[in-house]
Amino acid sequence: MQLSYGMSVVSSDGENLGQIKELIVDPRHRIVTHLVVRQGLFFSHDRVVSAEHLQTTAEGAVKLNLTAQEAERASQAYLEDQYVDLEDEAFIDRYGVGGAVWRRPTGEFGGAGLTSLIPPGIGPIPPEPEVAIPDGEVSLRKGAEVMTADSVALGRLEEFLTDDNEQITHIIISEGQVFTESKQLPVDWIRKFNQDEIVLGVPLSVVEKL
Repeated sequence: MQLSYGMSVVSSDGENLGQIKELIVDPRHRIVTHLVVRQGLFFSHDRVVSAEHLQTTAEGAVKLNLTAQEAERASQAYLEDQYVDLEDEAFIDRYGVGGAVWRRPTGEFGGAGLTSLIPPGIGPIPPEPEVAIPDGEVSLRKGAEVMTADSVALGRLEEFLTDDNEQITHIIISEGQVFTESKQLPVDWIRKFNQDEIVLGVPLSVVEKL
Protein backbone atom coordinates (compact mmCIF):
# COMPACT_ATOMS: atom_id res chain seq x y z
CA MET A 1 0.00 0.00 0.00
CA GLN A 2 1.28 3.45 -0.91
CA LEU A 3 0.03 6.62 0.72
CA SER A 4 0.19 9.58 -1.65
CA TYR A 5 -0.14 13.31 -1.40
CA GLY A 6 -3.71 14.39 -2.04
CA MET A 7 -5.38 11.06 -1.21
CA SER A 8 -8.81 11.60 0.36
CA VAL A 9 -9.23 10.69 4.02
CA VAL A 10 -12.69 9.33 4.85
CA SER A 11 -14.24 8.56 8.24
CA SER A 12 -15.94 5.26 9.04
CA ASP A 13 -19.34 6.96 8.62
CA GLY A 14 -18.47 8.23 5.15
CA GLU A 15 -17.50 11.85 5.85
CA ASN A 16 -14.75 13.35 3.69
CA LEU A 17 -12.31 14.69 6.31
CA GLY A 18 -9.77 16.13 3.88
CA GLN A 19 -6.68 14.99 2.01
CA ILE A 20 -3.24 13.73 2.98
CA LYS A 21 -0.86 16.68 3.21
CA GLU A 22 2.17 14.83 4.57
CA LEU A 23 3.22 12.07 6.96
CA ILE A 24 4.80 12.40 10.40
CA VAL A 25 7.74 10.05 10.85
CA ASP A 26 9.43 8.61 13.93
CA PRO A 27 13.10 9.32 13.10
CA ARG A 28 14.29 6.52 15.39
CA HIS A 29 12.45 3.79 13.46
CA ARG A 30 11.75 5.53 10.11
CA ILE A 31 8.08 4.57 10.36
CA VAL A 32 4.90 6.59 9.90
CA THR A 33 3.21 7.60 13.15
CA HIS A 34 0.64 10.19 12.01
CA LEU A 35 -1.10 11.58 8.95
CA VAL A 36 -1.45 15.31 8.38
CA VAL A 37 -4.95 15.76 6.95
CA ARG A 38 -5.43 18.95 4.96
CA GLN A 39 -8.69 20.70 5.76
CA GLY A 40 -11.69 19.43 3.82
CA LEU A 41 -15.44 19.15 4.00
CA PHE A 42 -15.40 18.23 7.69
CA PHE A 43 -12.12 19.52 9.12
CA SER A 44 -11.89 23.31 9.06
CA HIS A 45 -8.15 23.25 9.77
CA ASP A 46 -5.28 20.88 9.01
CA ARG A 47 -5.28 18.07 11.60
CA VAL A 48 -2.80 15.45 12.83
CA VAL A 49 -4.35 11.98 13.02
CA SER A 50 -2.61 8.94 14.51
CA ALA A 51 -1.77 6.25 11.97
CA GLU A 52 -3.26 3.62 14.30
CA HIS A 53 -6.66 4.77 13.04
CA LEU A 54 -5.84 4.02 9.40
CA GLN A 55 -7.99 1.06 8.44
CA THR A 56 -7.98 0.53 4.67
CA THR A 57 -7.30 2.19 1.35
CA ALA A 58 -9.57 1.81 -1.65
CA GLU A 59 -10.07 3.70 -4.90
CA GLY A 60 -7.54 6.36 -4.01
CA ALA A 61 -8.93 7.07 -0.54
CA VAL A 62 -7.81 6.31 3.01
CA LYS A 63 -10.50 5.10 5.40
CA LEU A 64 -10.19 5.56 9.16
CA ASN A 65 -11.73 3.38 11.86
CA LEU A 66 -13.22 6.52 13.44
CA THR A 67 -16.42 8.42 12.78
CA ALA A 68 -16.05 12.06 11.77
CA GLN A 69 -16.87 13.22 15.30
CA GLU A 70 -14.44 10.72 16.84
CA ALA A 71 -11.72 11.79 14.39
CA GLU A 72 -12.14 15.42 15.37
CA ARG A 73 -11.81 14.57 19.06
CA ALA A 74 -8.88 12.17 18.53
CA SER A 75 -6.87 14.55 16.32
CA GLN A 76 -5.25 17.89 16.96
CA ALA A 77 -4.46 21.02 15.00
CA TYR A 78 -1.39 20.78 12.79
CA LEU A 79 1.03 23.48 13.93
CA GLU A 80 3.49 23.59 11.08
CA ASP A 81 6.24 25.33 13.06
CA GLN A 82 6.41 22.31 15.40
CA TYR A 83 7.61 20.02 12.61
CA VAL A 84 10.72 19.83 10.43
CA ASP A 85 10.77 18.44 6.88
CA LEU A 86 12.64 15.15 6.63
CA GLU A 87 13.64 15.55 2.95
CA ASP A 88 14.41 11.86 2.55
CA GLU A 89 14.16 10.70 -1.07
CA ALA A 90 14.07 7.03 -0.09
CA PHE A 91 11.13 7.74 2.21
CA ILE A 92 9.27 9.68 -0.49
CA ASP A 93 9.85 6.86 -2.98
CA ARG A 94 8.49 4.32 -0.52
CA TYR A 95 5.43 6.15 0.73
CA GLY A 96 4.59 8.46 -2.16
CA VAL A 97 4.51 11.59 -0.01
CA GLY A 98 6.96 13.68 1.97
CA GLY A 99 7.59 13.27 5.67
CA ALA A 100 8.25 15.51 8.65
CA VAL A 101 9.51 14.95 12.19
CA TRP A 102 8.14 16.48 15.37
CA ARG A 103 10.60 18.87 16.98
CA ARG A 104 9.00 18.87 20.45
CA PRO A 105 8.86 22.57 21.37
CA THR A 106 10.47 23.45 24.69
CA GLY A 107 7.87 23.76 27.43
CA GLU A 108 5.24 21.73 25.57
CA PHE A 109 5.28 18.09 26.56
CA GLY A 110 2.04 16.90 25.01
CA GLY A 111 1.48 17.22 21.29
CA ALA A 112 1.54 14.56 18.65
CA GLY A 113 4.33 12.57 20.25
CA LEU A 114 6.18 9.80 18.52
CA THR A 115 4.38 6.59 19.34
CA SER A 116 5.72 3.77 17.17
CA LEU A 117 2.69 3.07 14.99
CA ILE A 118 2.50 2.10 11.35
CA PRO A 119 -0.47 1.93 8.99
CA PRO A 120 -1.48 -1.67 8.16
CA GLY A 121 -0.01 -2.98 4.95
CA ILE A 122 2.83 -0.48 4.59
CA GLY A 123 5.45 -2.93 5.71
CA PRO A 124 6.96 -4.74 8.68
CA ILE A 125 7.81 -2.79 11.79
CA PRO A 126 11.60 -2.80 12.16
CA PRO A 127 13.13 -4.23 15.34
CA GLU A 128 13.03 -1.94 18.34
CA PRO A 129 16.32 -0.06 18.66
CA GLU A 130 18.00 0.66 21.94
CA VAL A 131 15.83 2.82 24.16
CA ALA A 132 16.92 6.39 23.58
CA ILE A 133 16.66 7.57 27.17
CA PRO A 134 15.70 4.70 29.48
CA ASP A 135 13.62 5.07 32.63
CA GLY A 136 15.67 5.28 35.79
CA GLU A 137 19.39 5.88 35.73
CA VAL A 138 20.80 7.45 32.57
CA SER A 139 24.30 6.43 31.57
CA LEU A 140 24.95 9.29 29.16
CA ARG A 141 28.00 11.30 30.10
CA LYS A 142 28.63 14.99 29.64
CA GLY A 143 30.97 15.34 26.70
CA ALA A 144 29.56 12.41 24.71
CA GLU A 145 29.94 13.09 21.00
CA VAL A 146 26.69 13.73 19.09
CA MET A 147 26.51 12.38 15.52
CA THR A 148 23.85 12.79 12.84
CA ALA A 149 22.36 9.88 10.89
CA ASP A 150 24.70 10.76 8.01
CA SER A 151 27.75 10.57 10.30
CA VAL A 152 28.41 14.29 10.82
CA ALA A 153 29.83 15.22 14.22
CA LEU A 154 27.68 18.05 15.62
CA GLY A 155 29.36 18.69 18.97
CA ARG A 156 29.31 17.24 22.47
CA LEU A 157 26.61 16.75 25.08
CA GLU A 158 26.41 19.68 27.51
CA GLU A 159 23.22 19.11 29.50
CA PHE A 160 19.61 17.91 29.52
CA LEU A 161 16.27 19.68 29.68
CA THR A 162 13.47 17.94 31.59
CA ASP A 163 9.73 18.41 32.07
CA ASP A 164 7.87 18.77 35.36
CA ASN A 165 8.07 14.99 35.86
CA GLU A 166 11.86 15.01 35.47
CA GLN A 167 11.61 13.20 32.15
CA ILE A 168 14.28 14.27 29.66
CA THR A 169 12.79 16.10 26.68
CA HIS A 170 15.83 17.71 25.01
CA ILE A 171 19.60 17.52 24.98
CA ILE A 172 21.84 20.55 24.56
CA ILE A 173 25.03 20.12 22.56
CA SER A 174 28.06 22.40 22.58
CA GLU A 175 29.25 24.31 19.58
CA GLY A 176 31.34 22.17 17.28
CA GLN A 177 32.55 21.87 13.72
CA VAL A 178 29.10 22.58 12.29
CA PHE A 179 27.48 25.05 14.68
CA THR A 180 28.99 28.14 16.28
CA GLU A 181 26.61 28.10 19.23
CA SER A 182 24.93 25.53 21.47
CA LYS A 183 22.05 23.59 19.89
CA GLN A 184 18.94 22.13 21.52
CA LEU A 185 17.74 18.78 20.13
CA PRO A 186 14.56 16.80 20.94
CA VAL A 187 15.34 13.57 22.75
CA ASP A 188 12.91 11.84 20.37
CA TRP A 189 15.52 12.22 17.64
CA ILE A 190 18.05 9.99 19.39
CA ARG A 191 18.32 6.64 17.62
CA LYS A 192 20.94 5.03 19.87
CA PHE A 193 23.61 5.95 22.36
CA ASN A 194 26.31 4.73 24.68
CA GLN A 195 28.38 6.53 27.29
CA ASP A 196 30.64 8.16 24.72
CA GLU A 197 28.46 8.70 21.66
CA ILE A 198 24.90 9.72 20.74
CA VAL A 199 23.61 8.93 17.24
CA LEU A 200 20.56 10.77 15.92
CA GLY A 201 17.94 9.38 13.58
CA VAL A 202 17.99 12.49 11.39
CA PRO A 203 20.61 13.86 8.98
CA LEU A 204 22.43 17.17 9.23
CA SER A 205 19.95 18.86 6.85
CA VAL A 206 17.15 18.35 9.40
CA VAL A 207 19.18 19.54 12.39
CA GLU A 208 20.15 22.71 10.53
CA LYS A 209 16.47 23.71 10.31
CA LEU A 210 16.00 23.89 14.07
